[in-house]
Amino acid sequence: MIAVIPFTSKILEPCQSSIAYRPPNPWTMGILSLLAEIYNLPNLKMNLKFDIEVLNIPFFDSFFIDFVSALATHGHAKCSFGILGAI
Repeated sequence: MIAVIPFTSKILEPCQSSIAYRPPNPWTMGILSLLAEIYNLPNLKMNLKFDIEVLNIPFFDSFFIDFVSALATHGHAKCSFGILGAI
């Protein structure tokens, strides 16, 4: 994950100005929801959390806050939705 999350963040940066790939594009939203789930994992290194936080996609900010608060409300271990919930 040390290499994948910064790489994914750099790939998602141009999505802000893209007509085809900016949110709510399903592919972009899938990646963003996975990043939101990874962000909420316990014992995640701070530099990885920072790489996720640095994404300045306006739509992602509100989505991210709602998603993380939903995970906090329901508890990550009890969470059965999303990519990591299926594992």
